[in-house]
Amino acid sequence: MVDNGLASEVLEQSGVGNARAMRRRPTKTRRSLISLLSRMIGCRSFELLEIELVELTMNSKYRLPVVLLALRLSVFAVMFIWTIDKFVEPQHASRVMAEFYSIGGIGNAVVYVLAVLELAILLAFLFGFAKRWSYGLVLLLHAASTIFSYKKYLAPFQPPNLLFFAAIPMLAACFALYYVRDADVLWTVERKQG
Repeated sequence: MVDNGLASEVLEQSGVGNARAMRRRPTKTRRSLISLLSRMIGCRSFELLEIELVELTMNSKYRLPVVLLALRLSVFAVMFIWTIDKFVEPQHASRVMAEFYSIGGIGNAVVYVLAVLELAILLAFLFGFAKRWSYGLVLLLHAASTIFSYKKYLAPFQPPNLLFFAAIPMLAACFALYYVRDADVLWTVERKQG
């Protein structure tokens, strides 16, 4: 864990911020969030969490895991919204399946089942559980979505087709996460082998 004096000195010398201000008393909501985060990364006190996170990013040993965490959280955020859309507006998902995957006549019940399965995969992905499978399935889901949208790439300047190009760097992020999944160690759960 972080030595409080050393961390404060590093922060003050680096110009990252006022270490005393970082020790301010958190609000109830902030305290709950900090408590959750501190348990996830093993920090023992509220006051040291922000200092530990800053120090973590400054240490070159943790740069790759921090980047992989950022990628995992951002990929999750995008795919989570797509999954929630299936629960909120299943007809939209049916239209997407008909237009992009040539699978018409999908009812709401099927969309809900697919959404539940997708949500389970995404939660495993978010928490780094069964990385080979969860990261691999996220990569396959997004790859299929990207590939089946190929007509949109052929006419990039017809609205809203230009937005579909954002899927390409996200596909690269999914591939990177799968390829170096063993280095993605921050805020992950390990499957107990028994």
